[in-house]
Amino acid sequence: MTEIDQVVDLRSLPPTRRSQALALVLFDHAGAAHQLPMRGRRLLQQAAAYYSAAQQADGERPDRLGRDLALAAPIGRPRAADQAIVASAVAFQREKLHPNREPSFLRLDEKNQRTALRLAAILRIASAVQDQSLDLQLVSGEEDAFTLIVEGAHAAETIAAVEKRAQLWREAIGPLTVRAAEPGEVAAARSADWRRADCRGGAAAITALF
Repeated sequence: MTEIDQVVDLRSLPPTRRSQALALVLFDHAGAAHQLPMRGRRLLQQAAAYYSAAQQADGERPDRLGRDLALAAPIGRPRAADQAIVASAVAFQREKLHPNREPSFLRLDEKNQRTALRLAAILRIASAVQDQSLDLQLVSGEEDAFTLIVEGAHAAETIAAVEKRAQLWREAIGPLTVRAAEPGEVAAARSADWRRADCRGGAAAITALF
């Protein structure tokens, strides 16, 4: 089976919007691994927006402010779980994670807790590269494994930033490798408007460019 994947270029977006857009691209291309419904995409978009707003307002603790913004938003009782998922995903952008100490997370049942953790994991990766104008390539492999390939002047710094925030992805979603690109590797992929996934032995090499 062959799939077609669209090239996505986020470099023209301002940093605050790039983080949100990148989070959604990661959600879309890692769907087979995180196994979240489309409802999760909407919740991720909300979490990214709250976190971005908090980063602009409070550089020291945007995780806390963003969580509080999410919890303060008016919402009906049937969607209270969604609000807690969004708040938890933002709260888990902090450096040290302690899920069992987060009240909004403890309100959720086991299924919704998994959703919150996976959304948080995606947002952590997206926020690690939001300030860099880089060429990035996400390639999927066997057993929900992904490789994030980084090319650009700030590749080393970005790889370090992603690695610092990648543990939750590995725990909640699956294997993630982050590496520098070979010379011209990502730029060559960017030259085509569309690329086909190469499926060999059940492994799909799905490519997305950010």
